[in-house]
Amino acid sequence: MPFGVRKLAKEADRIRVEFLDTVNRGDAAGALRIGTERLLPVSEDLVARSNDYLNPLGVTLRNLSAICQQLGRPIGQFHFAQRSFHVASRVSAHGLALHPGLADTGGIAATIAGDLAGKGSPRQGALKASDQQLLLPTAALVPTSIELMGRIDSFPWACRMRLAATKLRMLSHRDLKMVDCESRAMVWLARLALEQGDRRFATAEVKEALLLWIDQLGSTSRYWSTELQETWTVAAEVLDSLGHRQAATSIRRAIHQATAGRQGTTSLSALAGVLDLRQHYLATLSAF
Repeated sequence: MPFGVRKLAKEADRIRVEFLDTVNRGDAAGALRIGTERLLPVSEDLVARSNDYLNPLGVTLRNLSAICQQLGRPIGQFHFAQRSFHVASRVSAHGLALHPGLADTGGIAATIAGDLAGKGSPRQGALKASDQQLLLPTAALVPTSIELMGRIDSFPWACRMRLAATKLRMLSHRDLKMVDCESRAMVWLARLALEQGDRRFATAEVKEALLLWIDQLGSTSRYWSTELQETWTVAAEVLDSLGHRQAATSIRRAIHQATAGRQGTTSLSALAGVLDLRQHYLATLSAF
């Protein structure tokens, strides 16, 4: 083991002992602070150097999720649960032995997602400031969670994640970046449904993504991102596979207008016209 890695590992072990001692004293807020501000950065640095440190990182993330639950922070709980699941998936992908504490991270994340989307979920404006700040980072994790759940043949879990993405967007204050994440979750679920052979479900999810943008953009808002470009590219592929060729062509026109237009546009007024994609979304919807 290189000296730098060994030194960093010792530092992580020292902080982990302090973190667990703080947990055992019942100081949840203090443990969360140590975990997020000190233990996580060192743990992530170690993982960047060697996959051998994936398991400790995953366990730390799971512990942070549990602490957030104690502190009444449902978004933080969901955020760290997803990250723990992602790390556990990486452990398995690398063919490494999975820590027993990470064996059920997918189910835990799905359960939290179901609770978040259910009747007892938090209301807009009732979130703590720290959870409010985590809305977008948490929503951005959902599409990857859906994809990973597809790999372990857990379609019902993936459906819960998609519902949670909708709830996260509803908790935000009309942030189109949240809409971006939600529509991506819808399309990722549509792709998974198609792989499962549920063509009707896949079609419905793509339609829901289009309706979401039509509703959220209204008549004046403009929005585009590299993530949205990838989302609509996948949606077009799904539509092609479903036999909706005209709808696929229509959504590709929107992609072309946004990408080609942005490259050749300098003025803000012209850019606004280029990114006026609502009509393309309406045309795609009518092509089904």
